[in-house]
Amino acid sequence: MNGIFVSDEHLISFGTNNSTPDGKPILACFIEASKTRDVMNENEEEIRQLIISSIGSLFSPYIAAGVPEPETVYIANWASEKWSRGAYATVMAPGVWTGFQIPFGQSINRIHFAGTETTDKTYAYLDGAIRSGKRVAKEIIG
Repeated sequence: MNGIFVSDEHLISFGTNNSTPDGKPILACFIEASKTRDVMNENEEEIRQLIISSIGSLFSPYIAAGVPEPETVYIANWASEKWSRGAYATVMAPGVWTGFQIPFGQSINRIHFAGTETTDKTYAYLDGAIRSGKRVAKEIIG
């Protein structure tokens, strides 16, 4: 099973199924822009409860048995991250990727670059970050 959802009526505005190949269910959810600013100063437990409530209101009309409580909720405040500075992916201006002397993501001597921005497929998604990480691991091992 696979899927995504988008909502303009709930706290969680975008989510994807990131379940593992062995079947462990993982739902990656995103709170975007102004909705993030509305909740980012709440403590982590309050944010967790808001997320669970939002998931419940999104899916309860479609699940007769009710939406199960998640085992774990991981919260990342992208705005407080030193390197991302507010987003889970970078939006490059025209010419940025093609303007470098060395192609974006290519290793330089013993320095290797991995991340969703350096993937060959599924840029801005967890899958792209994993693909990129595997590529760099092969480069280093090789």
